[in-house]
Amino acid sequence: IQSIMEKTYEELTASEKEDLVSYWSLDETIDASGSGYVYDEVNPTLGSNIFTGDNATFESSYGDWSQFRGVISYDDSLKAVKWTDNNTGSGPCGLTIDINNISAATNYVMEFSAKTDSSATFNFVYIGESDTFGTIANPNLSSSFQTYKFIFTTSTANERIYASFNASPLADTESYWMKDFSVKAIQGNSGRLI
Repeated sequence: IQSIMEKTYEELTASEKEDLVSYWSLDETIDASGSGYVYDEVNPTLGSNIFTGDNATFESSYGDWSQFRGVISYDDSLKAVKWTDNNTGSGPCGLTIDINNISAATNYVMEFSAKTDSSATFNFVYIGESDTFGTIANPNLSSSFQTYKFIFTTSTANERIYASFNASPLADTESYWMKDFSVKAIQGNSGRLI
């Protein structure tokens, strides 16, 4: 242990790596959202996107996405799914999708681009799977597409995925758009700094 504890993964010799099950660099997390997840340097990769076709690219439709409260539509000029407030009122609202190829007790990275036409200051509150919602702290939505990245751990298999809010931050007829959606499993034995 003494010979490896002060080395980076790249500095380890072949013999030191030979029986190594996992290695976590404690000075660099997977994302900047404060999740605290760190890659296992033995296998620091992500799996392939579990979303395919229009569910990921929105090239010709909004695929299998749906809304709870509000109105869902497809914006062909932006190649994006659009959610519009229609006097939604209180309660959870936004975009969701039922997915049947997500594993239980697995760490995933969700990434997408989003924008809004609202001047309100807000961000996604219901993000991830339904049993382990999280919040994206930054950046707030703006009138330009920005990339959002969120890490979540599933509690059970085949849950719904959400990119939404606990109550609509939008006024009637205001909208948000989402595109370039991916959810990828973190490979190896990712760790979490606490």
